[in-house]
Amino acid sequence: MQDIHRFEATSVSCFSENGVDIIGLSDDDQEPEHFVVLMQMREEGIPGEQSIEMQTEATGRPVTGSFMAVRLAGHHMQVALTEEWQELLGYGTIEVILPERHEHQLLAQYLHLCLDDTAIELTIDN
Repeated sequence: MQDIHRFEATSVSCFSENGVDIIGLSDDDQEPEHFVVLMQMREEGIPGEQSIEMQTEATGRPVTGSFMAVRLAGHHMQVALTEEWQELLGYGTIEVILPERHEHQLLAQYLHLCLDDTAIELTIDN
């Protein structure tokens, strides 16, 4: 499936809270119409991919096993969905156009923090 769900983010947040690493991208700080949140819960005994969740406006709740790759390149971040979620959502990729003044290095660090110990493919191009 080649369809792409694309939106322009005005907000990029990366932080850790109560043992959860969180990356949030949205088109509005207060009432986003489009958003993607990637979260990793750091709990002993939970394998890498099972500790990663993604939530979007379409999923309505955090879900595991929903994406298989993330690519960060310049002012774009792409999340490639698994076949199951492609069928459910009707598109294969979420592409987020990042704000001109986002903290690329911080976003890259959090992507590494969340995805390095998983089978989820991570590509970062400056």
